[in-house]
Amino acid sequence: MWLRCPRAPAIATGLLTTLVLPSGGQAGSDRGYQRAAGADLGSPAVMTLHAGTNPVAVAIDSSASQVLIASQGVVDRADRPLSSGTVTFLDERTGAVLHTVGVGVAPRAIAVDTRYHQAYVLSAGPLGLNSAPVGAGSVSVLDTRTGRLIQSIPVGTAPSAIIIDSQRGRAFIVNREGESLPHGGYASGTISVIDTLHHTVIATVPGGYAVAEDRQTGHIFVASPDDSEPFPSTYAGKVRMLDAATGSLLGTVPVPQACGIAIDETAHRALIVSEIDRHHGRLTLLDSASGARVQTAALAPTGCGQHEVVIDSRRGRAFVSAGPSYDQLTSLIVQVDSRVGKVLHVQPTTGEASMIGLDSTNGRLFVVNITQRYQADGRYVRTTELLDMASATCTVRATTTVGSTIFTVLDGAVDGKAQKVFLIVLNIRDIPHPVPASEALALDTSHLP
Repeated sequence: MWLRCPRAPAIATGLLTTLVLPSGGQAGSDRGYQRAAGADLGSPAVMTLHAGTNPVAVAIDSSASQVLIASQGVVDRADRPLSSGTVTFLDERTGAVLHTVGVGVAPRAIAVDTRYHQAYVLSAGPLGLNSAPVGAGSVSVLDTRTGRLIQSIPVGTAPSAIIIDSQRGRAFIVNREGESLPHGGYASGTISVIDTLHHTVIATVPGGYAVAEDRQTGHIFVASPDDSEPFPSTYAGKVRMLDAATGSLLGTVPVPQACGIAIDETAHRALIVSEIDRHHGRLTLLDSASGARVQTAALAPTGCGQHEVVIDSRRGRAFVSAGPSYDQLTSLIVQVDSRVGKVLHVQPTTGEASMIGLDSTNGRLFVVNITQRYQADGRYVRTTELLDMASATCTVRATTTVGSTIFTVLDGAVDGKAQKVFLIVLNIRDIPHPVPASEALALDTSHLP
């Protein structure tokens, strides 16, 4: 399963009404890695990537040792892009820019099909009031060997996540159409099924807000609200199992409204994390071959909207970030046995945690932890660290200070072979007034024990 879904749909989403200026470097710069502003001087492993203005998403092409970064460019006071977006191809080893190519307006996510050397870039299109899309989105298909734009494919409104199934020649685009629900998720939506050989939409099926695939069984799992409920603000939901080749419905399982789904392809298990009310979460385990329910378990408050689910199929472990939420000021990393659905360990953090990805070869889970405290003058002091956790024990092996101006993480990717972690972060700097600007960072993890 290859899922790309950034953590934030826009650069500032109403945070500040100000012009977002370039965060350093222009598209096409070949200066390579430079030390990131605000990084710990004792940690030369944190470097800035020069990949255009206001980057929003990142993906790794491990077959070519490339990093692809999508940027939306300069935005106006309402956080709306003033031009089309770009994708910058960089050498993963040096950070040098290889290609820069134009894509649609307001890019949101990017994924790479290494088998056919293509990248898929999701763009929302022109934005209206409150930075909401005003029309259909698009998918730009790029040749990762040359950086050339192959084709632009129209899809539904607000495309936000993608799964690529190279074996079956399919891509599944999650279009988040409809109004957002009060406790997270979306009331309606569609999935555009793309034939990746001919670059055409072959089907559009009812969608949801969380999606995952078991490539071994050829089944797609989609979480959505329960359509039978009279009020969309309730926590009732369902998971639909689709055929990956055709997009046809194979079955439906009622579950509390899901925050996230992940697949253990070795054990053929679909792990669904749900929020059943403001104070309690639930874990549901399904057989990804038959769709049958295997197990349910109580879970710490999940904080829908601030979650990630990551699975280490090699070790049969799943990791869920829970919170911050209504009763919980800091995040928890919950370790689960992904084969039987049992909670094994709960690791508290000191702040708001975002799981970036897993290096399954070396058994390392990378988490960004952002803490904040008040100074005597009433101002915030922020500290952002990269936590290197052992996936077998869910304990912190090492930490690296990333910066002191980071407000949140927009996207991230891990390359275990190259021992690098890539982050897209939103910085807030006082110059003299707070100005938000995103930035692409590369972290060398080879120095960690």
